[in-house]
Amino acid sequence: MIKLEETIIEIAQNELQTIKSFVGKTKFSMEERQSLIDAFLSSGAFTQLALMSDSGMSEDACVIMREIESDRARTFGSIDASASDNDSHNAAMEAIKFSLSDAKGQAFLRYWVSGDFDAIRNEWPKAPEGVFIGADYFHVPSN
Repeated sequence: MIKLEETIIEIAQNELQTIKSFVGKTKFSMEERQSLIDAFLSSGAFTQLALMSDSGMSEDACVIMREIESDRARTFGSIDASASDNDSHNAAMEAIKFSLSDAKGQAFLRYWVSGDFDAIRNEWPKAPEGVFIGADYFHVPSN
């Protein structure tokens, strides 16, 4: 592996450790929740390199990055971050968790981040309501 690959792996591992630090916590401040979301998105940007056939990363580096990606998804999915007074942060957590369960999860997140909620409703009609509450100002909660 070259130095650049080692650096990318190290950064992804550091972000994974940040995500793991939230396991078992049941209450997050807005700053903590934002830190968790930032670590998830940042680590995902790096692990995507391992999924690209033409990224230029060596196979050894790709294997390590795929392991990090698997651990990242599993760890994030185990975090219960539902207890919050901030609906937009809850929506972000729900969006990320939903994206992990869908084959086109990265596309879903791109639509969600850009606020294209109509596209989400069209492409993912079974997306949980929690991804909209607090993020889509035009969404009327069913309860």
